[in-house]
Order: sequence, then C-alpha cells, then structure tokens
Amino acid sequence: MRERILRTAQELINRQGLKFTMAVLAAELGTSKRTFYEYFESKEQLISVMVDEVVAEIKESQQAIYHNKSLTNAQKLELALTLLPKGIHFNDRRLMADLKRFFPDEWKKIEQLLHEEWGAIAAIIAAGIDTGEFRNVHIATVVQMMKGASFALFDPDFLTHTDNSLVEGVRAMGEVFLKGLSAESE
Repeated sequence: MRERILRTAQELINRQGLKFTMAVLAAELGTSKRTFYEYFESKEQLISVMVDEVVAEIKESQQAIYHNKSLTNAQKLELALTLLPKGIHFNDRRLMADLKRFFPDEWKKIEQLLHEEWGAIAAIIAAGIDTGEFRNVHIATVVQMMKGASFALFDPDFLTHTDNSLVEGVRAMGEVFLKGLSAESE
C-alpha cells in the first residue's frame, strides 16, 4: 500500500502540482485518509519521502551511467548532465516554485544534490580527457560552470518566466557543454 500511495501521489503531482489534498489522494486511492496516515504522518512526510527517492534515483543513475562501459565518455556526460527523475514530470513550471515555497526543507535537498553530486561528472570529464574525446580543460572550473548552469535552470523564478521547460533547458545545457555554441561543431 505504501508504494501505491507514493505512485498515486506522484500521479497527482504530475496532474495538479503539489497543492493536492489528502482527501483527494484518499479518493484517488479509493481509501480513507486514515489509511494514508497509517503509512505517512503527514503530506509533508510523504513529499519528503518522494524527494528522498528522487535524490537516490539521480545518484544511482549517475553511478550507472559512469560505470557503463558500452558508452563513450561524451555519451556518459550527455546522459549525466541531462538526467532527471523518471516519475516526476518536470514540465510543470510551478512544481519547483511550489516545492521551494511550500516545502523549503525538501527544496534544500534538491539544492544540496545540485551542489554536491558532481564527482561522477568530474570523473567522466577526466576519463574523456585521458582518451582524447575531450580537450584538456581545467576540470574543477568546468564542473563549477556546470553547477552554476544547473542552479540557474532549477531556479523557480527562471522557470516561471521562461517559455522553456526544465527538461528542455537541461537538454540545451547538456548540448552546449558538449558541443558549444558554434554551428561548426554540429
């Protein structure tokens, strides 16, 4: 039942954002709110568990990409830079703004992930330099630039004032870091 609650909450978030109520969640599940509270103390705890799962999924996916020997370093870097969780649809611009506004502790987990989880990216860049796939660059500087770009893309103020979705922005960031802006690199 716990997994069913999480899956149903994820579907609600994808349809309505984070403003769903426990009554709506219970109705979607075909149960009472009491059943929900047997598994989660509150909506806040439910959202916390969901964010923890997203963070864990991103970390696991990054490691799987890094260790995948069938991919080139360029492919690894592109996949790692454009990695978003599978279950939550990040095309809704309000989602990040609502997370930051209504669940600030959970937003801090996302910020921490964006700030700290760059070891696999640095290792991919280093391996790409070693194999000659990437030109010799100062890895710490490039990673810092990537961090800054990621923070900027995940910024709720940016997301609510752009016609680009987070998914599209992340793809564009990955493309620019891999291919640059020059039309000659296509």
